[in-house]
Amino acid sequence: MLVEADGKDDILYYKSSGVSRAFEDALAKKKYTKYQVAKILGVDKAYIGRIAKGDRSPSVDMAKRIGALLGLD
Repeated sequence: MLVEADGKDDILYYKSSGVSRAFEDALAKKKYTKYQVAKILGVDKAYIGRIAKGDRSPSVDMAKRIGALLGLD
C-alpha cells in the first residue's frame, strides 16, 4: 500500500497496490472462493478477505501458502 503524507503527517492520498487485483484474478483462474481458500489453509474467511482487499499483510509463511495454492509469486 502506498501512502503519501505532507509535512504534518496528514495523509494526502492512498493507493492500494495491485495485490488485491492479482489475488482476485488468481481466485477466478483457480475457480476458488475466499471461503474455500480459507478452509484449505485453515484460517478464518475474514482474514483471507482482509488480505484480498489489501487491508492486511499475511505472514511470510501464509503468503507462501497462498501463493502455492493460487499459483502466485
